[in-house]
Amino acid sequence: MIPRGTLRNGLNVGFATAFIVVIGMPAVFAERYIIADVLSFSATMLVAIFLGAGFFAVRHSAADSGQVKLALNGAVAAAVTALVAIIALVLCIQINASAISIGMIAVFPNVSGALVSQLTFGQESATAGYLMLLATAAIIGALGGLAILLPKRILNIGAVTLLMVVVLGLLQAQINTIITLVDALWVTGAVAIGYIIATWRARPRLAARVGEAAVAGALLGLLIGILLLLLGATSETMPALLGKHPPALLQSFVLGKSTLAMLLLLTGVSLALSAIGATLSATTGSIHRLGITVLLSLLLLGILNVFGKLDLPAAILITAVMIAGQLLLERTTRRSEAVFTQFRPAEQQNSQRLVSLAGLALALILPMFLTGYINNVVDLIGLYIMMGLGLNIVVGFAGLLNLGYVAFFTIGAYTVGVLTTPNAITCGGVPAAGIATQDIATLCTGITTFWVAWPAAVLMAGLTGMLLGIPVLRLRGDYLAIVTLGFGEIIRLLALSDVFKAYLGGAQGIVNIPSPVIDLTTLSEPLVNSGVPILAQLGTAISQPIALSGPGQIYYLILFGVVVATFVTYRLGKSRLGRAWRSMREDEAVSQAMGVNLVQNKLLAFTIGAAFAGIGGGIFGSYLKSIFPNSFTLLVSINVLAVVIIGGMGNIPGIFVGAVVIFGLPEALREFQEYRLLMFGGLLVLTMLLRPQGLLPPRPVRLEEKAKAALAKKGT
Repeated sequence: MIPRGTLRNGLNVGFATAFIVVIGMPAVFAERYIIADVLSFSATMLVAIFLGAGFFAVRHSAADSGQVKLALNGAVAAAVTALVAIIALVLCIQINASAISIGMIAVFPNVSGALVSQLTFGQESATAGYLMLLATAAIIGALGGLAILLPKRILNIGAVTLLMVVVLGLLQAQINTIITLVDALWVTGAVAIGYIIATWRARPRLAARVGEAAVAGALLGLLIGILLLLLGATSETMPALLGKHPPALLQSFVLGKSTLAMLLLLTGVSLALSAIGATLSATTGSIHRLGITVLLSLLLLGILNVFGKLDLPAAILITAVMIAGQLLLERTTRRSEAVFTQFRPAEQQNSQRLVSLAGLALALILPMFLTGYINNVVDLIGLYIMMGLGLNIVVGFAGLLNLGYVAFFTIGAYTVGVLTTPNAITCGGVPAAGIATQDIATLCTGITTFWVAWPAAVLMAGLTGMLLGIPVLRLRGDYLAIVTLGFGEIIRLLALSDVFKAYLGGAQGIVNIPSPVIDLTTLSEPLVNSGVPILAQLGTAISQPIALSGPGQIYYLILFGVVVATFVTYRLGKSRLGRAWRSMREDEAVSQAMGVNLVQNKLLAFTIGAAFAGIGGGIFGSYLKSIFPNSFTLLVSINVLAVVIIGGMGNIPGIFVGAVVIFGLPEALREFQEYRLLMFGGLLVLTMLLRPQGLLPPRPVRLEEKAKAALAKKGT
């Protein structure tokens, strides 16, 4: 007998599938291929639905339930899913036919012949096609039901591999030029040399592990340089062996460089990469997984670059690399953590610092490989990381639900806009509209540069956060959320109001906000005349002001803000103040009884969190060069809150992951037009069902275990 839970699961998934079918997604996605000319996105989506229906129908079943029973339950759940979708499709076709027969337009315009053909495998008889769909769904669902028998490790590897192939297939047009295979092999090879040397030698001290690996990496770089010279890769030529489009990294170290400079650069970079590999061999599990995943991603992007598109051979090779990489990752992670725990606390800190420096170096060279569109997406992600870090202090650390966080972002953006453009504040009380263009430079003496306005924006946002915190100190939960929500709307309406139009621009906003400019021209002449070649080149480079106007230039300003916000957040989380915030989040009454000053700590949380939003808002205004009140709606606050929740409340790395998921994924799905937000919402719902604590939930702090470990090391 089929359990009712199986039928209920099939019906639930069936209703969702019916909705997807009725709005025409299978027909639209049939034109988009994951694997070129082999596997369409439409087929991938339907297979995933039927597999999921079968798997989730039996996920609570015991492993010893029997293969036949598991397969039967999975098949029934998937067949019910397909049946509900078929019934909905037939009903919509009949409704459309009835509407057209009486002179009306089709009620369901997306239900077309192309959609029916897609779901019936192109059969002339619709009935035969529907039966084929039911049979296919049952077979796929049975496989999904049997998948519960596989070890969890195999399931995870398979799911991650398939997901990576789908992502590469969807984004292949945007990412197949990021890095070449030669560059990827050089980077991963140098890191692997350092990793292998450090693991093989198994030195008990971090300095010894890194030192030996660095020597091996330097030798590798020297050999690569000598090989390139022997093959004719001088500073004037680039041989055909490097391909029609030479590797960007190697090209930057060869073209325009002398022989000695090329050898020194290749040796130095390979040395640094091998040192990173040695550090990865002895670090925490999360950092180790992240580092190996980045290297694995570089290899996959290099393979995709060689093929140009994700065809069948490329998909097979990428799948093999993914499986091998994940198997290797599981084994090496445990070994890395074991070595890390044997280090002294000072060495553990040094290991984490080296990895942080490596991540910063990667972030610094990232714009070299990105196109303008992807750079814009990365800039947007960086802005929301800053705001997410600030809201994480308020919500994740202190447990204060703030739905008006956009207000501080608005204040930061408008402060920079007001102080750097002509208006009644910077022009002595006279609106800019009443001043002739030629008189602006004379009358508007209050206009400042971005570097003066930006700190003012941070200060203004932080002060506003403190002022908001004072009247809401006694509020908690829903009441606090309502008050902060109202505050966010008040700030937006003030910016929109005609009363302050002379100052804030009203509905027209503030336009022509100047870009940040780095002006070091006063240092140029002394450096040029110093007589030192390197200093002279630096002086020539800064002889003209540098405007941070494009997405590639403003990226570095955003990166600076992210680094500062991350460092401050990390230090606060480890401090006494961070522990006080966490105690408040768990239970305010108990926290106060333990001596925590609730008033002071709440005000600090509001102030610091608001200041981070001010950092992002100040950059946002100069980045877009114009700001309007409608850019600062409630949706911004909800998006930032979603970053914190999806990433994992209270976890700093989770903010980065959440920002990539919340803002990177919709941009990646932009080509699907009206369906992209629907797909994005569905993925969010699925994420919260499977990972309710976030993608990277924070680990509980176990002070008792740390104290015991410290005492054990002292021998007491």
